[in-house]
Amino acid sequence: MRTVAHSQRALALPLVLWAVFVVSTVVVVTLRLVDFDLDLEARSAKRFVARQAALTGLAYAMHPKVERTDPELHQTLPDGSKIDVQIESEDARLNINTLLVNRDSLVLRNLFRYWGVDEKSIPLVLDSLKDWVDPDELRSLNGAEAADLENAEEYSLPENRPFLRVAEMESVRGMDVVSRVKPDWKNYFSVKSSNLLDLQDVSPDLLRAVGGLSEDQARAIVDFRNGADRLRGTKDDQVIKSTADVARIIPLQKAQADSIAQAFGAGGSLRRIVSRGSIGGVSHEIAVIVNAGGGGGGGQQPTYLEWLER
Repeated sequence: MRTVAHSQRALALPLVLWAVFVVSTVVVVTLRLVDFDLDLEARSAKRFVARQAALTGLAYAMHPKVERTDPELHQTLPDGSKIDVQIESEDARLNINTLLVNRDSLVLRNLFRYWGVDEKSIPLVLDSLKDWVDPDELRSLNGAEAADLENAEEYSLPENRPFLRVAEMESVRGMDVVSRVKPDWKNYFSVKSSNLLDLQDVSPDLLRAVGGLSEDQARAIVDFRNGADRLRGTKDDQVIKSTADVARIIPLQKAQADSIAQAFGAGGSLRRIVSRGSIGGVSHEIAVIVNAGGGGGGGQQPTYLEWLER
């Protein structure tokens, strides 16, 4: 009998240890799941607050009396969340559809060269962009239509229509080459901008590619806009009110003056507003393109042409 009892006790010990292990594991897993759920709830709450802050920043930016240099656009709100709002003219970006429809490849060619795109790749990129938007299935010399890309999964098939979003350009054959040398290339294009580049916000690269200015001339215009402190978005920023102002900032050759007069403007009505709200390491961004002709003191509602959140 003693042997049987001893055997039972010997068998019970592993079972007890196993039961303790199982219970401990369940407790640990349960605690982790609770922590995970609490963390999800906390992050969800923070995302809500961050989005509300971004909406607040957007509301400030839409007020007719708020200027892009106002400190209200960069502040900490009473609940501890922060807003950071950037305002610029959408017309400071090239309208890719207009360029392709007009077959104005020189501007794109110059721009890609300034960015350092390989000279042999430029014709491929230009013709592939043209084939993506043209209404036919005829392949350009260096381009690609649907039949040429059936087995190339990394590229999108041409839609034979204008681009609806700049992001659609990313999967066009050859744009991967552009992305490698200029990761932020999307900041230079639009599908909403007008045919006149806004001199107040246009980049030095576009001043060179479109206006035929030298690097030093383009930099001089940027320095003038930024004011004495050479910083963008501060109170001493200078406003370029017309294309005639450019000739008073820098000396221009006739061809340059003609290009500026034909391709540039000042005071475009389309604005790009990027409002970021953040709290506790969680952020939310709202980017809109709005027609500044709407809203304001006239009581009209603003016209939003694009609204993206992330």
